[in-house]
Amino acid sequence: MSFHHQFTLASAKNQLIPQQLTNNVFFGPLNALSQREFIQENRIRFFVAVGIATKRVAQYCRDMPARDCLVVNFDSEFSPQVSLSATELELVSQYSQQHSTSLSQLAAGLAGDAATGCTADSRLTPQPELDQQLHNSPAQYTCNIVTSQGAQKFASFNDLLTLFKLSGSGNVLVFSSNGNDEDLVALLSSHVVITNSSASLLEAFQYVKSLRPSINQCQPDSVFWCQGLMEYLEGSRSYNNPFYDNGMSPASPLSTTGVTSNAFVTKRRNSWSSDCEEECPNSATGTISVSGTPKTRRIAAIRADNMALPH
Repeated sequence: MSFHHQFTLASAKNQLIPQQLTNNVFFGPLNALSQREFIQENRIRFFVAVGIATKRVAQYCRDMPARDCLVVNFDSEFSPQVSLSATELELVSQYSQQHSTSLSQLAAGLAGDAATGCTADSRLTPQPELDQQLHNSPAQYTCNIVTSQGAQKFASFNDLLTLFKLSGSGNVLVFSSNGNDEDLVALLSSHVVITNSSASLLEAFQYVKSLRPSINQCQPDSVFWCQGLMEYLEGSRSYNNPFYDNGMSPASPLSTTGVTSNAFVTKRRNSWSSDCEEECPNSATGTISVSGTPKTRRIAAIRADNMALPH
């Protein structure tokens, strides 16, 4: 076999392999669901679908036992009024009922544990109150089909990852059709920023891209201006936007609809998730320590490369 063919096959194979974003979050393409060995080895129990029609997610996940996993999907176009065949309607209804029940029980259980000061993370490290770690009340998470748009979509995504982590029940796989979608990259980048208090959005994007080179087709500006991302991050915490630093400003004011900045600041002030505490133990304002996990070292290297570029 020629080198060219070997390279092509290797590249195609790499497209199918999920990447690890944080200690407990993996991401990749839809066909990662069929990689049972990978799922078992990495203790993946929570599955988050992004940008895939609900009826398709229900079909792909119908053989996954609800007692062993919890599936949530982000589908802004889903509506109960959408015309479905009788078979599709039954499948979607069963899928939503099973996993929504699991999600409700998980959120309620964590809220109860938080009230008594007992969560999986609290046994190791003192944690802020649960409502300070979330943008929304845990009681809001009763449906596994998320139709939110704008800033609220990013808030729900990061809240769910926080709930899954606090449960201590297993790791998370976030997936889209091909693992390279702009919506997926934007959501993952927001999570990197939120869990690394000194990382910029550009560094977060470059970090995600370094993990999965096939994301090359995604351009930074198209990800940065994904609906609601800037509003979400600006409301969640003060952070350094490289576009603003270069004299570029938004074409129009950020939307004032949805969750307000004050709500984000109140909810998450001084309460970065334990990812930040675990992975950035020595970080100071404006810096990321090169010690610690591979994640923080990689982001630090990206920052060093950016600083070395001529201006």
